Amino acid sequence: MAKRKARDGLIIDAGPDAGGDGLRGDPFGQRRIDFTPPPPELDVLDRPLVIAQRPRVILPQRTWTDRWLDGVLSFLRTEEEVRRQDAHRTIAQLIAMAWPRAVVGLKQKGWLGESLRPVRPLHHAQQLIDPFEKMMAVPPQLATERRALEILLAMILRELAKQLSERKREEFVFETRSRLHGLIGYKYERLLKTITHPDERFETIQDIFNNYYQARHYYHCSLLVRDFPINEGTLFGLYCRAVFFIARLEPDGTLRPQPARDRLPRRDRILFLLTRDRALRRRYGRDPDYAARIRALVRAFPDR
Repeated sequence: MAKRKARDGLIIDAGPDAGGDGLRGDPFGQRRIDFTPPPPELDVLDRPLVIAQRPRVILPQRTWTDRWLDGVLSFLRTEEEVRRQDAHRTIAQLIAMAWPRAVVGLKQKGWLGESLRPVRPLHHAQQLIDPFEKMMAVPPQLATERRALEILLAMILRELAKQLSERKREEFVFETRSRLHGLIGYKYERLLKTITHPDERFETIQDIFNNYYQARHYYHCSLLVRDFPINEGTLFGLYCRAVFFIARLEPDGTLRPQPARDRLPRRDRILFLLTRDRALRRRYGRDPDYAARIRALVRAFPDR
């Protein structure tokens, strides 16, 4: 894919860089990329997030039969019922993370138990990556569950942004943070073409990944909280560049010539994001050339 100028917002390049297929971190190949980097220190709350306003989500009481079907007789459940139960468990986990007082009620209803993963206090947005992925995986026929997950995630992220703003004494905006990390990653990626020393190259690739990792996640967050669009539709281009780079990166720091298709988000998930990107939709409707480039980008993602 040809490289585009930064001014049109599509600074993506799915092709190989000047360094070819990359170099290993050291001669023995023992260094490995950290694919779960810690969140930026300034984006972590000192105290666990607790939201005072209770969400209007009512989960059904789980009976002894429900628990039995989950265990020994799980094969009797239809695929839709299994997915609905998984969505309900994710809803319960989110409620327990941000509303600790609701834990007792969730346990009484059977949605939180000793056999389930313990609920961790919420300190930063990266803890919501797994619930976000599960929300995206909810099928269309479970629109009620998907909507409930989206509302809960948005409530939590808004409160998180509010408390981070109070802590920093400046406004914390997910869209701004996504753009910042995306541009830093892009800057490092351009510098990568001039680096030949294996150790320095490996460290630079890790820095690129760390910034693109944050840029991707904060873009998701900005769409859920519906940040006021200030990017004129450019953020999606940075997002795609981040996603394509991550899909090229191997654990030893090697860069594949092309993104691995199985590591790219499916096209339906990209469309889910685009329908929530107000800045992109606004520019898409008035700029035919931009609309054509967006359609070409969407086609670059696998449809299944």
